[in-house]
Amino acid sequence: MKNTSGVWPFLQEWSIYEYLNTRFSESVLRIRQVVRSGQIVGKEKWVSVTTLEQIRDSQFPDVKSIKIQGETTTRPAEVKFVTSEFAYHRTDPAKYRDFAASRGFILVLAHDHLPRGLVGADVDVYELEKPDFETWCRANFARLFSRQIGSRAQAKIWIMYQGPNFNKGSPSVKPARLSHRWCPTENLSGFDLAPGDRILFVRTSGASTQLVQKAYMNGEVLVGWTLDEILVAGVSSRIYSRNEYCQRKKLSNDTQFWRQDPKQSAGQWRWDRVFEFRPIAALNQRIPMETLNGRGRPTEFVEAVTQSFCWQKSRELDPATYTRTLERLLATLP
Repeated sequence: MKNTSGVWPFLQEWSIYEYLNTRFSESVLRIRQVVRSGQIVGKEKWVSVTTLEQIRDSQFPDVKSIKIQGETTTRPAEVKFVTSEFAYHRTDPAKYRDFAASRGFILVLAHDHLPRGLVGADVDVYELEKPDFETWCRANFARLFSRQIGSRAQAKIWIMYQGPNFNKGSPSVKPARLSHRWCPTENLSGFDLAPGDRILFVRTSGASTQLVQKAYMNGEVLVGWTLDEILVAGVSSRIYSRNEYCQRKKLSNDTQFWRQDPKQSAGQWRWDRVFEFRPIAALNQRIPMETLNGRGRPTEFVEAVTQSFCWQKSRELDPATYTRTLERLLATLP
């Protein structure tokens, strides 16, 4: 099991293995099914694990044999932090075929969405009991827990750039500003962005990404580049795969969410993840970006906006920077 997405960077891979082995030996290990044959489970319930072969290595699949309450045979399982990290159907298709033929399932700390290539496939996903895992981490890895799990106790603050789909729609498709529906950039997972987080959707004008990027690489902020708007929003849903979102909203998989939303193949759209947000406030005062700098160097806020604009990635702001930025911007209002 490899943690490839940057999720929980201080958590060692063997921690979940040890948790499974320990809790099973204590006869208290239970899991719940969240995806059955590629479809989300409407009514989830916890079931006990009655058989578990001790996990001794990280070779796929991690769990060679596991039996769940109510089933008569054992199955293999692959352990991941989140479902979207599973990639063996692409990286090792031969082993994955054997895994699927043995009714193998994905066992995760938290389900976010099925990865590309498995949407609609006959695959099962089970979740661990996350609160119990956290309790176990507290007892066994206090320092690790305080650095990583504990940091999620307060809302995170993100910078995201308003792309064309945010403000432009069509007669049949609302822009994200009105639909309150957005697709996270590829660097975010369900562990990064969660309900209650804040997003600063920013819009700028006056310069191309190439010019801004060149100035940024030289440690400068381009003169003439202007901050036009910050829309402060609250995250109101978790991140879903497009397929699961449509299931929950009772929408057709052919529903177009954004104006620039190319359909690559049957049931496969370019933007395949979605979350919802609610607008809180908007600051529309045009402000030259260079005036938001520190003494001769870009501030953390300017750096985050620049990176989001140039590389189309979401960037996190610490709460102190967020407060200082808003106070400074509000001071510019007439």
